[in-house]
Amino acid sequence: VQADQNGSLLVGDVLGRLIQFERTKLKRKWVFRAGAEISSVAEAEESYLLNSLDNYIYCISKKNGRLLWKRRMDRRTESTFGEKKNQLVSS
Repeated sequence: VQADQNGSLLVGDVLGRLIQFERTKLKRKWVFRAGAEISSVAEAEESYLLNSLDNYIYCISKKNGRLLWKRRMDRRTESTFGEKKNQLVSS
């Protein structure tokens, strides 16, 4: 469970789902489904970046949870995102 800058709650599960809830009413806004468990989430200005155990990094819209892009990695990326010179880095 993680709160974002707008006060929404993000809940992930072992099935690869990321669910965004309105914080005040706990009403589900959207659900995104990755191919495997999501290991970390980073918040960008208008999107979320997700590390998934399916060897992909996903970028999804904060507004509706739609996939903006995804990139396959050479290996599994289980760690969190870090910031380096105003860029997000995953290892």
